[in-house]
Amino acid sequence: MFLAGNPLTDCLVFSCGVLAVAGTCSWISIRGVRCVPRILIVDDDPEVRSVFRRILERDGHSITEAENGKRGSELYQAGDFDLVLMDLVMPEQEGLESIQKIRAADPHARIIAISGGGQDLGFEYLRMARAFGALDALQKPVRAAELSGAVQQALKS
Repeated sequence: MFLAGNPLTDCLVFSCGVLAVAGTCSWISIRGVRCVPRILIVDDDPEVRSVFRRILERDGHSITEAENGKRGSELYQAGDFDLVLMDLVMPEQEGLESIQKIRAADPHARIIAISGGGQDLGFEYLRMARAFGALDALQKPVRAAELSGAVQQALKS
């Protein structure tokens, strides 16, 4: 038996080839025995999604992207995600509404809210996102270390 040793994603592989999973592991590759948390990035800005993707893939996460809250809510309900990064100001369906929909479908959903909606408005939106169930709330621009730390902390919760 092999223990992957990652406290976030404990995976067990037995010598007979049978795989057993415990904890928050969503994706497993027998080659190299890896457990990778799946993260959904929801933001209408493709450049922001691209930067976040590069940071989080470098940290070893599997990334799916959505360009607005409506699509993000649909992907979350159809998929198996360990964490959602949710922008708050978007077309079609804003982040606050998306957080409510995701939390209604999954009360244990891990969500980090992110906003760059102006200094005063952004802080108010982030406060509201926490009230709606976001585990953390980050103001754009977000430094790579800040994003990585918030994601790591959220995955431990």
